[in-house]
Parts: sequence; structure tokens; C-alpha cells
Amino acid sequence: MDLSKPLPDVPVYEQHRHLDPITAEFDKKNNRPSDFWVDFSIEQQIEIRDEILEDAFPFDWLKGKVNDEITKPWQHWKAEPERIEQLTWKYKVKRLLVQLFIGFP
Repeated sequence: MDLSKPLPDVPVYEQHRHLDPITAEFDKKNNRPSDFWVDFSIEQQIEIRDEILEDAFPFDWLKGKVNDEITKPWQHWKAEPERIEQLTWKYKVKRLLVQLFIGFP
């Protein structure tokens, strides 16, 4: 892992980006919203991940030209807050059953 570069801009690291000085400086320099991934639903995050993976396979890694959606995803994708799951009893039961029977969090 190269410690001179910022953390990848993915939902997993959203809560920890401000703790890394290089990442915090990169975010400030690029005007990144502090809670960018919070407004995305899980389904929308999965769609974005799949889109990035589709672009990654034909990518010429030897040339190293990084696309803007990798370094500045907040300019490429917009959140759809209406797609965020509501914590209704149906949602809670569904998640509980998935966790119990499949073991998926």
C-alpha cells in the first residue's frame, strides 16, 4: 500500500477519510463533500461498483490515465435519496431473515 496516496473513494472508507492526513488534504483540495456516500442507497452503491468494475477490465493500467469518476466521483454520480431503504418492519424482518439464513450482513 502506497502511504503517499489518499484512500480510495469508496463507501467503506467514508467514516475514516478525515483521519488520514493525506486523504483529508486531497479531499479539501478537490472540494469533496464530507459525507458523499451517505446519501446513496445500497442498491445504488452496488450499481456504481458494477459500473466501475466494467470500466476497470478494459482499462490500460500501463498508461495509468485515471478517469475523473475515480478521483472525483461526486462530480460523476449524484445520490438518489428516494432510493434509501426505510426502516419499516418489513425491511427489518427481511434483513433479519437474510442474516439468519444466508449469513449475509
